[in-house]
Amino acid sequence: MKQKEYALVKQISMEDHVYQQESVASLFDHMSKTYGIANYMCSFGFIERWRHACIQYLPTKSLQGHGVDLMSGGGELWDSIAKKMTDQGSLTAIDLSNEMNQKAIQNKQKHKFPIQLLDEDVLNPQLIKPNSLEFIVSSFGLKTFSIDQQQQLASNINRWLKPGGSFSFIEMTTPTSRLLKFLYMFYLRYVISFGGWLFTGDKSSYSMLGKYILLFGQGDHFLQALQKEGLVLTKHRLFFGCATCYSGYKKDL
Repeated sequence: MKQKEYALVKQISMEDHVYQQESVASLFDHMSKTYGIANYMCSFGFIERWRHACIQYLPTKSLQGHGVDLMSGGGELWDSIAKKMTDQGSLTAIDLSNEMNQKAIQNKQKHKFPIQLLDEDVLNPQLIKPNSLEFIVSSFGLKTFSIDQQQQLASNINRWLKPGGSFSFIEMTTPTSRLLKFLYMFYLRYVISFGGWLFTGDKSSYSMLGKYILLFGQGDHFLQALQKEGLVLTKHRLFFGCATCYSGYKKDL
């Protein structure tokens, strides 16, 4: 990592407020009206393919029961879930952004499987009981968690899943290739912020997403957190590492 990039990571890492749930909720409230289209355009459509891949890594049997979509946003993952969800399947969606949840309410109407929406902090939800879930999924919310929060989330995943239950999380990550990383850094610094300016007139909110991605890096801290909990997992690098899916399961007793 270049000195300038390292300085940015160090500076933001010291600003704990960027990981406070109130700050994250405010950011996504502000972006809620344009988040879907801006992400699609700025990722050149890849974001939809990556969401679909996230669900493809879940075993079909998991979608016969009840699961949770964490950091569910406007329900962007639900089209992919619907392709594999059985008649017995159901979903609880949790997000702390009220504005994103309002979008999710509208999206909920087009899906046949039952969806319960909760406006809560996913690190401290009130209604999820231990050993109660068949599956846990999430798309592009991990980057808004600090290292300590990632460990807390991994602990929650282990506690909530039934033995044999599965999980699949996907996040944008930094590629390992030097050439691709150079292009990716240009994308994070300029393309995302330009997209924010184009769709909202405010490039600062979307440029913050780029900073979160830079801090998340290749997601090794989350990988280690899942391993520490004893979960069986596989890391899937997509499009040369521009996105990474972490999928696996909780061991049977």
